[in-house]
Amino acid sequence: MITVLICVVMFIALIGMMVCSKKQKTNPNAQPIAMGLLIVVIVCGVAMLYRTGILGDVAAGRMATENQFTTSQGIILGEYLAANNPGKVLVIAEADFKTNSYTKTLIEGLKKGIGQGADVVVDTIEIPGAKKPKSQGPDDMPEMVMPLMDTMTAKDFDRTVGNYPNAKVIVSLVGLPRDKSRMKLWKKKNAPKIALLNAYGNLAGLVKAGLICAVTVSKPKADYESSYPGTPKAAFEMRYILVTTKNIEALKAKNKKLLSM
Repeated sequence: MITVLICVVMFIALIGMMVCSKKQKTNPNAQPIAMGLLIVVIVCGVAMLYRTGILGDVAAGRMATENQFTTSQGIILGEYLAANNPGKVLVIAEADFKTNSYTKTLIEGLKKGIGQGADVVVDTIEIPGAKKPKSQGPDDMPEMVMPLMDTMTAKDFDRTVGNYPNAKVIVSLVGLPRDKSRMKLWKKKNAPKIALLNAYGNLAGLVKAGLICAVTVSKPKADYESSYPGTPKAAFEMRYILVTTKNIEALKAKNKKLLSM
């Protein structure tokens, strides 16, 4: 019934536009009326696309494509860690990691890249005294929470890592504390390696020193328009760069600003 009503309104608006176009020479008010009817036609057209599911299918297809690109980032890093730093992996994420679809997609890709039977545990960093978001009803707007990168300290990071003494690699989805130079983790004997997903900031020195074993960063002039190319490797190369202790010198020679801002 609603679809029929939309079609009727759209048809009437089209007829009105045709009538107004003929009367524009004799009636100066015809042109603004025609513009108003054009807007009605456009709105009805969009509504029809939604009702028929066309726009919904397009949006769903685009979301699926973006998920494939996101997954590729986790897969490529996971493959690198499996080959160069095998062992138990601790993933540090924001507090909503159990419900955040983007975070879940990254972690799924990471597990896939590491391989079958991947020993991966996910946790967040608890900030003592920090205000926790209130439980939300179905109609409530979610409460804004400061990102961990802006609130956590070196002490907080060390405390969380200390809960997992068997972890060989720490993969942070939240970056590193602003006072990262104070992290005791750096000074521990046989300390776990640190890897970062989708990171930025002045990290080049830590990568060169081997304190950070791998970082994925957004590629300059990345291709965000093309469709998924078919493989995680090709998808990753369209949008990201894997920076490691092995290639950072060569990458810095081409882009001096890489992980230096």
